Amino acid sequence: MDNRILSAVRPHAIRRATSWRPPGDQYGQAKVCFEIIGAAMDEAGATLAEIVYTKTFVTDMAQSGEQRRAKLEALGVIRPTGTLLGIPVLIGESMVIDIEAEEIVGAATSRQDFYTENEQVKTRGYARG
Repeated sequence: MDNRILSAVRPHAIRRATSWRPPGDQYGQAKVCFEIIGAAMDEAGATLAEIVYTKTFVTDMAQSGEQRRAKLEALGVIRPTGTLLGIPVLIGESMVIDIEAEEIVGAATSRQDFYTENEQVKTRGYARG
């Protein structure tokens, strides 16, 4: 496995745009974020399947389900660790979301091997109330 770690810079830094499309739409902007992240990762020889961590900033936590929906659509069965932060404002007035992503090239293969290997052993859990 290649252990290069990639980090996609914030989409607004890549786009260098003062207005964000679609304005005020968390779902639409999240989809654009993942398109930009995917293009950056493709250029580096990686795929969205190798994302291991995301950090998402939103200006309206009440709509955070919209970014989650876009994330699930973009990543499919991949479930990287993530942090969701509610903040009062982003760089542009119409910008409502900012997503950072980190990948480890080769993580998609290793992750599948790890899950496949550990799927044979079911651990017992317990709940405490």
